[in-house]
Amino acid sequence: LIMADQLIKQNEYDKAEVFFLKAEELDPNDPDLYIEYANMFVLKNEHHKAIEMLQKGMIHQPDNYLIMYRLGATYLYVNNIVEAIFFLDLALKNDFEGHTELLEYYPDVFNHPEVVELFAEYKPAK
Repeated sequence: LIMADQLIKQNEYDKAEVFFLKAEELDPNDPDLYIEYANMFVLKNEHHKAIEMLQKGMIHQPDNYLIMYRLGATYLYVNNIVEAIFFLDLALKNDFEGHTELLEYYPDVFNHPEVVELFAEYKPAK
């Protein structure tokens, strides 16, 4: 994963993918694997491939709520609000604190009224 990350920084996406595939073969349960792999596709503006990768990650790591947040955000990138809300709802329900990762990845998240409404549902009362 470290090598793939370095190659992405050099815009060597094809070479990075070779390392991602090897990392997946060695440890499909690495918590960062699918998030970083999908991020490469986002950087390439291949959001649908990023979604496919995150969905694959959900198969291997169904309790990785950061994958759910990232999947929700990526669906927002492609304007699929229904799917975005579905995954954000799951993530917020199970790991509200993880929403900070979402805000870092997709800072415009609150430009979507449906997301604002969803957050209000789960925000802990003070």
